Amino acid sequence: MVAREARGRGLGRRLLEEAIRFCRENRYHRVMLWTVSSLARAAELYRSVGFRVVEEVPRRQWGQDVIEQRYELVLDGP
Repeated sequence: MVAREARGRGLGRRLLEEAIRFCRENRYHRVMLWTVSSLARAAELYRSVGFRVVEEVPRRQWGQDVIEQRYELVLDGP
């Protein structure tokens, strides 16, 4: 997460791109992350760099019903 006062400056994208670069340099085959569907801006960012939703699970967290989502980014072929 990026602090509210730092949002809108591209920091989230830079952090995500740096994490992906690290994974590529270290020859990871895929990257996975968990989030919740209500974080629409984050989901836009993940999809914009190639992540795809591969699993959704309804849960109750923090006293609320949420849909957890697992995203994956494949970095190389099978």
